[in-house]
Order: sequence, then C-alpha cells, then structure tokens
Amino acid sequence: MLDTNVKSAELPLLVLDTRDAEDFVNASIPGTVFAGIDGKFAVWLGNAFPEVNKWRVAFIPKDPSRTKEIVERLSRVGFDKLVGHLDGGFKSWTDAYPTRVLKSNRVDPAEMAAIMAKTGGKVNVVDVRAAGEVAKGKWRGSTNVPLSGTGLKSLSNGEKDLYIYCAGAYRSLMFASALRSLYGYKGSVTDIRGGYSQGIVPSKECKAFITSKPCPKSKL
Repeated sequence: MLDTNVKSAELPLLVLDTRDAEDFVNASIPGTVFAGIDGKFAVWLGNAFPEVNKWRVAFIPKDPSRTKEIVERLSRVGFDKLVGHLDGGFKSWTDAYPTRVLKSNRVDPAEMAAIMAKTGGKVNVVDVRAAGEVAKGKWRGSTNVPLSGTGLKSLSNGEKDLYIYCAGAYRSLMFASALRSLYGYKGSVTDIRGGYSQGIVPSKECKAFITSKPCPKSKL
C-alpha cells in the first residue's frame, strides 16, 4: 500500500524487511535491507542511515498485524517519508512471484574456521561493531568498519569477497544486505551467524580461526 501524498519521488527508496534474521537469510526480496523488528531496530537503523530525510522508506512487515507498530517505530527514528508497506507481508510476494527471491550468504563460526584453514587465513573479514566493542577484543585479521552511513559508503566500491560479523549477527546482516541492495557491491558478502560471541572454536581448527584470544586446548 503506497502513500501517494509523499512528494519525494526524487529520493532513493529504502525497503526494509522487518522479519526475523533466518527468515530473511532463507528468502528475501531482491533490493531489500534486513531490519528485524524484534531486535534493536531503532538503534541500528539510526546508525546505518543517519540522514533519515534523504530516504523514502517502504517496509515488509514481519506480520501484517504489526504494521502500525512498525510505522510508529520508524517515525521515532525520524523516517517521515514513508511511502508504504507490502500488503499481506512476505507471503503475498512469494504467492505472486515464487521465483523472484534471494538467498543470503551466511556461515556458522565452525564453517568460517574451515574456510580460514583452507585459505590460510587469506580472507577479508570485516568487524562492524563500534570502536568501544572492538577495543575489548576482536577476531584476528579483521578490519573494523562500524555499521554507519560512512562505513557502508567506504566499502561500496569494493569488489573483494567479504565475511562480516558483529556481536550477535543483527548488524552484520543489516550491513551485508545494505551493501548488496543499496550500493551494488560487486563481490560476495557473507555474514557470520552468532557473531563475535561465537568466535572461539574449541577444536583442531581453532588455530586457523580469527580470534584475538588464545585458542582453548582441544580435547580432540
């Protein structure tokens, strides 16, 4: 449903998918950005898109019954150029266009450890947490690019394959989907399930993994 009274057609369109992370990863509409309504919705949206008046916004509700709640929470962030939402939620899209969906790249920490071992650590890992979080520890070899409008733009012209993490995988998925959908990032973008808190793998592969903390002794 679109609001034709919003006279801002010249502004870029930001389409937010407010469903849960795993639902978004398994199937999303091309061009959309993850922003789960049950996470720190307002905080991370404000970080990623601080210039709220420079976007028109539409959204996919997690549940059609929560549409009013999502509109209210968007308005608190400052998004007042709301042009509409997808009636019937994501299901209405798949009913109409069953093949026009996208599966996002996401790996478990153990899978990441295997990738690191196979490549000898020669992968591009991006930590999108805030500087204060990074100061307490980060995965070895990672580059800190905080979730922000500036951070997204700094990587937008890149072509390298990226592996992205945060504290718990909300910000990393938002960052990855925004890079792909809004900035047309040319390389592959993969977020790491569970984030930094799951970064130590107590196994024989741990030495190849990217943690700044010592690997726990393996019992294998």
